[in-house]
Parts: sequence; C-alpha cells; structure tokens
Amino acid sequence: MSRDSQKRKILRFLKGKGRKDIDAFCIYQWIDRCHFHGWWDLGVALGPSVPPNSLDEHYHKRLDFLLGECRSKFEALKKEFIELKNPGAKKGFLIPKSFWITCTDLGIKLGGRSNSGLRLEFLGKKILYVARIGTNTCVFRFFDMDSDRLNSWLNSHGFGHLVEGIIWPKNASQTKKACLKVSWTDATNLIPSIIEEAKSDVFVLWEGLLQAVREIKDCTWGMYLDFIKDKYSIVLPDSKLETVRKFFVHVCNAAGNEHLAKRLSIQAQQATKQGVEQNK
Repeated sequence: MSRDSQKRKILRFLKGKGRKDIDAFCIYQWIDRCHFHGWWDLGVALGPSVPPNSLDEHYHKRLDFLLGECRSKFEALKKEFIELKNPGAKKGFLIPKSFWITCTDLGIKLGGRSNSGLRLEFLGKKILYVARIGTNTCVFRFFDMDSDRLNSWLNSHGFGHLVEGIIWPKNASQTKKACLKVSWTDATNLIPSIIEEAKSDVFVLWEGLLQAVREIKDCTWGMYLDFIKDKYSIVLPDSKLETVRKFFVHVCNAAGNEHLAKRLSIQAQQATKQGVEQNK
C-alpha cells in the first residue's frame, strides 16, 4: 500500500469509517508507520484505539515508546505552527508560523467557509486554495491556472524543481485547476512570486483602487495610483492603468458622480499631454 493510500485509510478510521476487520495489531502497525513518516498528530490520535493488554508485552512496550515519541514530537511541532480557520468555518488547520507570517506580510487574507482547506485571497481576489494540510506538506490549488500553465510558470520563475509535484488530471483532455504538492518550505518560498503574478491582474488593481477611494477622499487619479503602488508595490503597464481608469470613470458616471469622472478624465488628458511634450 502506498504512503498516501495508507494515510487516507488512517484518516477514514479516525473519522469512524472503515473500522471493520481492524484489530489492535493493525492499529499498532499504523502507529509505527505514523512514527516512521512523521505523522505525529495521527499517531497520537490512534493511541486510544489500542485497548490495554490487547497485544503481547513486547509490542506494548514498543507501542509506549512510539506514542511517547509521537507526543513529544507533536508538542514540539505545535510551537512552530499556528491554527487557522476560514471565516465561519468550524475546523481549523495547523500551518507553520513562518508560512503565515510571509502571507500576512504580503497582504494575504483568509476567505470562504471551507472545512477541508484554507482559501487565500489578495485584495479580494481568490489566489490559492491550500488543501491536504499536513505537518510536512500541503497541496496548492490554483484558481487561475491549469496544469500546463503552472508547469510553464514554475520553469520560467526559477521553480523548475517543483514541477514533479504537479498533480496532473487523470484524463489528459480534462481541463481543471492546477494542483501542486509542496513542502512547507517550498510553499513559503513560492508565495511571494505567486503574489507578484497576481499584482499584474487588472482586477487586483481595481480592488486596490476601491480601497484607496474608501480611505482617502477627493483625490486625483495620480494620488490614487500612488496610494496603491506604495501600499501593494504594484507595477503595471500604462495600458492596464488606462483600462482601469476608463472603467472607473464609467462607474462614477453611472453612480451620478459626474464631477469626479470629469476630473479624472481631465487629469488623464493633462498627463498624456505632458508625456507627449517630454518626448519631443
């Protein structure tokens, strides 16, 4: 039985499923595998399922050693981890503090109500779904990439060594969101590049603009952009900035704020004229 299959079977047992024909010696073997693979929390959780005097004496001695190791390792691990929950979710997940500190420094927040993983958002945009969360690894599910694009993106951004972790669709013709199995160390290193990619999205700029409008009143277009660029370190080509400006003017007109729409249009014309004169 493969490592992942065995872990799934243990998790099913702990949820109260698949208990038929599972005896004390089988659970003892599972605890041994948990110790071997570093699934400390699962080893501890399995301990109470082995009744007293259900094994030979030397097996019980070995079991006491394994459970003691699992408990001590798990307690040490919890000091390096933090429990997080999606807003409104019942179940929490232990993830490394270093990973979450990196996320919060980048402006990432939790969203959704899932009890099977964590949804990471940046300026209101869904970036990643973090699933199959364990003490050593996790799986990233990308909302805006399929497997082929993720493969290309990893290679082009210096993460070619991670392509082996891509979970490809069983059906080659099937298109689905890309999934990547990574260690927590690689996950922490990957997050800044993922956010840089997200910053190139016009939607993210738009969300940043809305935040700027809420926080500072009656500003010029340039002041709004400076606010966004300084707060989120967003760098976008003029064409994308102009797309967002035009849409913002359209929204202002539709909302009856013709004064702001006119001001933004005049400022853009002045900026364009100034740029032309500088290029002469």
